[in-house]
Amino acid sequence: MRILSAEAMQKVDREAIEGLGMPSLVLMENAALGLVEAIASEYSLADSVTIFCGPGNNGGDGLAVGRHLAVRGYGVTVFVVAGGRELKGDAAVQLEICRGMDLDVRDVEAEESVAGLLETAANSDVVVDALFGTGLTRALEGIFAELVTGLNEVAVP
Repeated sequence: MRILSAEAMQKVDREAIEGLGMPSLVLMENAALGLVEAIASEYSLADSVTIFCGPGNNGGDGLAVGRHLAVRGYGVTVFVVAGGRELKGDAAVQLEICRGMDLDVRDVEAEESVAGLLETAANSDVVVDALFGTGLTRALEGIFAELVTGLNEVAVP
C-alpha cells in the first residue's frame, strides 16, 4: 500500500479533477466506498456506526460513507460539526442526499456538550472521524479539539 503525505494527496486530487476532468463528487464517492468496504471487511460483526463530519469535503466524505453504510443495513448516526458554518459544495450535496434519505443526521451546535456525542460513539460498534482532512493547517480549538480528544479516548474502533 502506498501512503501519501497530505501535500501529495492534495496533488493527486487536483490532478484527477483538473488534469483528468474527474468531478470531485466522484472522488468523494470513491473514497466513501473504499472506507465502507474496509469497515465491512475489518469489522464484519458491526451493526452500528457513528460518523463525525466536519465543515469541509472530509465531512462530505463522511456523509457519503454514512449513506452507503445505511443502504447496506447498518444503523448509522451522523453528527455534523461545522462550527457554525454552513456546508458548501460537494459536502452540501452529500448532506442534502442524506437528509432526503431520512438518515439520522444531527447538527452539532458549537456550545453543545461533547459528553453526549461521545456517549453515542461509545455505544456504537465503529466510529468514523471525518472531521478534517489534508487541508487542515492549524491547531484544533474549541469543540473540535474537545471532540477529537474525547474520540481518541473512546474504546471503539
